Amino acid sequence: PEGLHPPGEFGVVVDFQCDPTRIEELRRAALQILEQTKAAPVEASVTERVAEQERRGWETSLRENSYWLNNIAEALQRGESLSTLAEERAYWEKIDPAYVLAAAQEHLNLDRYVLVTLMPEATPTKKKGSKK
Repeated sequence: PEGLHPPGEFGVVVDFQCDPTRIEELRRAALQILEQTKAAPVEASVTERVAEQERRGWETSLRENSYWLNNIAEALQRGESLSTLAEERAYWEKIDPAYVLAAAQEHLNLDRYVLVTLMPEATPTKKKGSKK
């Protein structure tokens, strides 16, 4: 949201758990979905569902001291007025297919991304005769 993050900075995170043998398949699928998001508007039911989830999460966060502490500290670090915290609700209310399409086209550069893979820890093999 404008005013809630430093100018010119944003991030998109795609996170999933999977069998290590499916990493490449799912990476390609995620990139394909991002390409589709840049090419055409998503369905209104998707943006409505996301906006509702974000609104509910925000309303829950308002009751948490950590929400206020983190957001006040971030606003002060950026030199912003604390009144920007009250504007967050307006951000969730403007999410619609056209907004998502415009944001995807402006910000998603799929030639530049970082892929991080956390692999399961190898299980040590037991030696014959070992009781462990």
